[in-house]
Amino acid sequence: MNTDSHLDIDKLTKLALQGDVDLQLKLAYMYRNGECIEKDYEKAVYWFKQAAEQGHSHAQYNLALRYYNGQGVKKDIKEATLWFAKAADQGHSQALYALGFRYLNGDGVAKNRELAMEIFLKVAEQGFSYAQYNLGKQFYDFLDYKKAVIWLTKACEQNHPQAQSLLANCYRLGRGVDKDEEKAKYWSEKASTFDNKK
Repeated sequence: MNTDSHLDIDKLTKLALQGDVDLQLKLAYMYRNGECIEKDYEKAVYWFKQAAEQGHSHAQYNLALRYYNGQGVKKDIKEATLWFAKAADQGHSQALYALGFRYLNGDGVAKNRELAMEIFLKVAEQGFSYAQYNLGKQFYDFLDYKKAVIWLTKACEQNHPQAQSLLANCYRLGRGVDKDEEKAKYWSEKASTFDNKK
């Protein structure tokens, strides 16, 4: 058992109430995960909000997720988007990625594919495989196969199974690359290997 089990929750709470942002975040995670205390999503939301309002990007991102999923708080896509944006403004990759999806799907914001693509590109360049895959998929869906292959390959190199499957398709059909059954088989097998591990 970790040392958190010996923490005095009352003492921790008292310090968090005095504005210690790190302890606020710690309490939020403890309540969210049920670590050393009973799981309580509403209390998790309370503490995420305390830290988020002090500008903590991880707290802002987690608060956005709570609003987005309606976990411990009433589901509110617009409020979720607001907090994703606040965290994204501080360079939080996952928040930026989530914000990209909001714009791609018009989820809590006006639909804007161009802005979504810009956001995915920014996160993809940071090496985030999910963004690389989605950027590649967008290029693929809009028939820009050469760019699709570039980003799908980057995601594949990080073992992203959907990217591997789509890249296999590119090689099988000769989209953005020369037809190559061997490479198609290679990436298809890599993708299925991952699926079989689940």
